[in-house]
Amino acid sequence: MDLLELKKLPKNSDNTQLWNWLEFIKANSKEEMEELADKNPEIKKAYNSLKALSSDEAMRHAAHQREMYIQNEMAINEERYEQGKAEGKLQEKAEIAKSLLSAGMGINFIAKHTGMTTKEIEKLK
Repeated sequence: MDLLELKKLPKNSDNTQLWNWLEFIKANSKEEMEELADKNPEIKKAYNSLKALSSDEAMRHAAHQREMYIQNEMAINEERYEQGKAEGKLQEKAEIAKSLLSAGMGINFIAKHTGMTTKEIEKLK
């Protein structure tokens, strides 16, 4: 997967299709979009579709709902990722504590070096 940052798009065209599309996506005004559409028939087709969709209230509402859904899913996935990461750290600490227990280390020593509580370590015995 490639990542293209619109902020880093060079000001001057390199006369490639990719540059033209990125400039179209980045456009801040109707005039900019129309200018790019006039230069490229494929962009013109996309621009005309965009205008038609933008004028349809139901389509705008559906697009807004879809965007909200995507943002919610991203937030949920981020939360799951962070939760999984935290659980992984706890499991790692528990494995280290078990190893130290089997090596005969004291509970207070293990607690100090793993950040676990003595009660949590006791449960591992």
